[in-house]
Amino acid sequence: MKYKNLSSLLSASTDIKRVTKNGQRYYQGIPGTPNKLFPSVTTVLKMINKPMLKQWELNTVVQSLKESYFAKRPKDGFATLAQEKQWIDQLIVEAKQSPFKVMGDAASFGTKAHLAIDNSVLAPKDEVASVAELASLEREVVPVRLAFDEWKQRSGLTMELRDSIVWSERYQYAGAVDAVGRKADGTLVALDWKTSNYINNEYALQVCAYAKALEELTGEKIGEAWVVKFNKKLPLFETKFIKDIDRTFNTFVNVLELFNHYEQSDFFDESIQLTNVPRETLSAKSEEYIHFTSSHSNNTTTSQQQPTNHYISSKQQQQPTANEKLEKEGETDLLSSITQHLTSTSTSSTTESTTSTSSSATTTTTNNNSKLRFTIRNSGNPLKVNN
Repeated sequence: MKYKNLSSLLSASTDIKRVTKNGQRYYQGIPGTPNKLFPSVTTVLKMINKPMLKQWELNTVVQSLKESYFAKRPKDGFATLAQEKQWIDQLIVEAKQSPFKVMGDAASFGTKAHLAIDNSVLAPKDEVASVAELASLEREVVPVRLAFDEWKQRSGLTMELRDSIVWSERYQYAGAVDAVGRKADGTLVALDWKTSNYINNEYALQVCAYAKALEELTGEKIGEAWVVKFNKKLPLFETKFIKDIDRTFNTFVNVLELFNHYEQSDFFDESIQLTNVPRETLSAKSEEYIHFTSSHSNNTTTSQQQPTNHYISSKQQQQPTANEKLEKEGETDLLSSITQHLTSTSTSSTTESTTSTSSSATTTTTNNNSKLRFTIRNSGNPLKVNN
């Protein structure tokens, strides 16, 4: 669907609304496909891995934890270790939320800054904010508004469209372009405002997606795409120009294809799931996980060495810690079946006697019958059983 001019595009987008699905932003009410959800450009771009963002989140958590530990720790300490542990656990919970708070504050500032800019986008180029208008703004966004007025005078653009929803029926995505301006030679420019600390490559993909959606909707070529960053504290700005809109947009399309396939496709055909193992099957299969070694000795042996750590005798075996206990019912069933197996196959007994002297650490062990050793593979504690 083509719109004759940018003004008609603005009126056509009034019925489009933003919706959230599975924590992702979509647009609904697109003319021609009112019931279909179009993913937002920013949602699509979340598919791109951002290792620096992960590192920033980790650094923020650590910094928050350090600051809270020294600032909030009671001067008199804690009465018990349990109280101190509970206090530290609470600090960790709060520290984990610190990146989300920082990002939330940044998003809130960005929204306020966009509103402060949007109100003056279509004002005459030489018109700047009055003292009264600046006084009506929240104090924190005043530097952004002053920077925008300065940028607009220097840009050489005549602003034709402010914050508006645009979409692509061909590629089925949508988003909000911050503004569209026209140069003196008639070239249309798609614009995106930022208040972040840096301009990254993702912003280039974003503004080019808006530019190509505008081209599709109006039939008029968008010749340039700019990203303009405003300083949060001072009335300063930085403008970056996309050098190849087509190539950058192709990169966005690749990300969009990945998003659509990942979010909307069913990768699996069918599944077969075993939800219950019959006890007789477990008993029959248990021998596959047991390694038996038999040693026969009718002689008395003397050794100064302690038994190898691979096998733990009943006398040496210590009580297991909480982490060493079997936690899964399936593992308990396996041990049960092993015990039953050993009981049913046992045909002999072992007599063990130990003689110690105070003058030496010599241990004498007598075995009249065979010793049966087995190890449960992949188990934390190999076992030795004497029968």
